Amino acid sequence: MDPDFLVIGAGVAGLRAAIELAPAGRVLVVAKESLHESASEYAQGGIAAALADDDEIGLHESDTIYAGDGKTCLEYGVDLGRQAAPVAPAAHYAMGGVRTDLDGRSTIARLFAAGEVASTGVHGANRLASNSLLEGVVFGARAGRAMREGVCGAAPAFGRPPESAMPAASAAEIRRLAWENCGIVRNGSDLGAACARLERDASGTASDPRTLAARNLRNVVLLIARAALARLESRGAHYRTDYPDKSAEFEKHSIARRGREIEFRRGNVARAEV
Repeated sequence: MDPDFLVIGAGVAGLRAAIELAPAGRVLVVAKESLHESASEYAQGGIAAALADDDEIGLHESDTIYAGDGKTCLEYGVDLGRQAAPVAPAAHYAMGGVRTDLDGRSTIARLFAAGEVASTGVHGANRLASNSLLEGVVFGARAGRAMREGVCGAAPAFGRPPESAMPAASAAEIRRLAWENCGIVRNGSDLGAACARLERDASGTASDPRTLAARNLRNVVLLIARAALARLESRGAHYRTDYPDKSAEFEKHSIARRGREIEFRRGNVARAEV
């Protein structure tokens, strides 16, 4: 298939963008292995839809009521009517996302972002995962229309991307560094150590799916570590024991760009660059 538009993600924003793009050309939607492994299938931030002949909306409704009534907890030995549910701390490492304008344009020409991956500024830097109808339906549609209306002539020729270096750390070590050094409670020493380890490359280049996944994992965790190290304060879910208080100096967004130090800016509107 030679699509005119490529949509990565089959959540509500991706599907909404695909609907807007359909009249303008061939649209390829890339999901997790299959549409049955998407947020739309599970209705976890996506669209609840009856896709199979033996499926119906009522089943989705009953699943939601079943879980909300505590019956799922009972299956795991927890009776909410008699005892408190055991809880454990969890870390939401990344807040923000790809900086866009109000039509989903990023700072890279012809690359748009909408939904949970995007940082539109609507919910602020400390938003709750962006699983909202506003982020998904509204900005998914706006991005789709902007892509459709911006099509003119052949796409520019992009050169082959440079080969990617393999991280010296294994995927398991990268996950450990994310949890132990960049987790719920942070400090400059641990964040600096994580950056130093993650910046080290191994010999060879990433080429197969396993090493490419490790490279992507390293890039995300390194961005988180660098941004947390640069923010010399505590704010929202970002807590540093060596800087436990808020600072007016950092009442700004953290901006990470390739080959540059972390910047702090007010406002969130991105301007596309060719």
